[in-house]
Amino acid sequence: MFFVSFISIAIYLTHVAGKSLNPLNESRKGVINSRDINTGVTLPLKATFTPGGTILDVDVTVGGQNFSMYLDTGSSDFYLPRTNFQCLNGTDNSILPQESCLFNKAYTISPTFQQINNQSFGVKYGSGIATGILGYETVTIGGLTVERQQIGVADRITDVGDGNDSGVLGLAYPYLTSAHPGTDYPNDTLSLWSNRIPYDPLFTSLHKQGSVKPFFSLAINRTPVNVSNGDGGLLGLGTVVEVPHKPTFAIAPVQIIGVIPPFFTDNVTAKTYWALSVKSTDINHLVSTNNSFQALVDCGNFFNLVPKDVALSINNAFQPPATPNIDFLETGSSTVSCNATAPSFGMSFSNNVTIYIDPRDMLVENADGTCTSAFVDADVLGESTGIVLHILGTPFLRSVVSIWDFGKDEMRFAERIETSGGADPPPNSSVPVVPSSNGANQGSEIYVTCLLFTVLTLVLVL
Repeated sequence: MFFVSFISIAIYLTHVAGKSLNPLNESRKGVINSRDINTGVTLPLKATFTPGGTILDVDVTVGGQNFSMYLDTGSSDFYLPRTNFQCLNGTDNSILPQESCLFNKAYTISPTFQQINNQSFGVKYGSGIATGILGYETVTIGGLTVERQQIGVADRITDVGDGNDSGVLGLAYPYLTSAHPGTDYPNDTLSLWSNRIPYDPLFTSLHKQGSVKPFFSLAINRTPVNVSNGDGGLLGLGTVVEVPHKPTFAIAPVQIIGVIPPFFTDNVTAKTYWALSVKSTDINHLVSTNNSFQALVDCGNFFNLVPKDVALSINNAFQPPATPNIDFLETGSSTVSCNATAPSFGMSFSNNVTIYIDPRDMLVENADGTCTSAFVDADVLGESTGIVLHILGTPFLRSVVSIWDFGKDEMRFAERIETSGGADPPPNSSVPVVPSSNGANQGSEIYVTCLLFTVLTLVLVL
């Protein structure tokens, strides 16, 4: 779940995912359409700093009980810890005090919960494992209710929260969900990453019942180190968050990840993660099409994991240059002065629109006052696993308004525009979306977790 200091890849390899919802056939001009705004609901996100990075939480009501849940675009399950759950040591499975798992509260089985027979819940995150039962429950988010939403209720957990949240709300495709056959399903890594019974995640259910259009949007704010329940930004369900941004969007079709083994989707060819292709990179206005790569976009990853040549070029372009960490051969990360001047860096996508990352998002501030480059050498991490996985995490997403469109199986990004004070707009900002300059249409429209998949535990999968 969390991108720990030694680099846990913000990805659950428990994701692998589904088919498009209500495909739409609209113009792809890269300019937002009025159909994307002023509908749906917008929710505030809460940000909490952890040793691994800043986590985003959202408020949800489950069976009449209120929870703050970890928001994850890198997974699909909706799960909560159950009252009297066992918090386990991830190394030897010894029982720990419940507070060691850092969940704010646990879910009590309610009168509206209906258990699903002959199925088990079991998910493997970078931060641990959660196993238990599955059932249907009444879930409400932003005033929108699904009366029979399938959820996981965990009895045995090595996963951890941030002290303020409970469980995970995943926003990826259905094939990443973690229902398994039988009531005594094995909890080893290979079993948890295979033999799935896909079900509709919460957002899919909301769309299918007509509550929202088939896209969601994010605007993630920059938050200070050591913040707890701070202003994390905005989540729009079926709407584009009202945060100032440039009028033109970069467009990236969602792709199937080539490095994921077939057994993750039971040999079915299906979309799982929010994955895309970066067409070219621009470092200090030197454009290279040789550095194209496929990547996941994950709000639960605290770094950008990029190809070796891209990471090296960016880190050398800091003034003064970033230097490899002492554990570089394990983490691929580099230290940089917090006062360094960051290079200009942009990425272009399928419609040739380049998105530039804000200089403030080019480095990550640590709790001890030091800073780390936001760009990690993914090839170094892949050397120990044989699988190289690229990820665009929160350092990228803070610079943009992002739209994640199940209806068109595409993602869209527009650079954010600062308000007059230079700070991010508040959650209740009434500043309208910057209108299109040419009126062209676009169409509809994405946790360690966005949950992480620890590179060191990737074994042979991912």
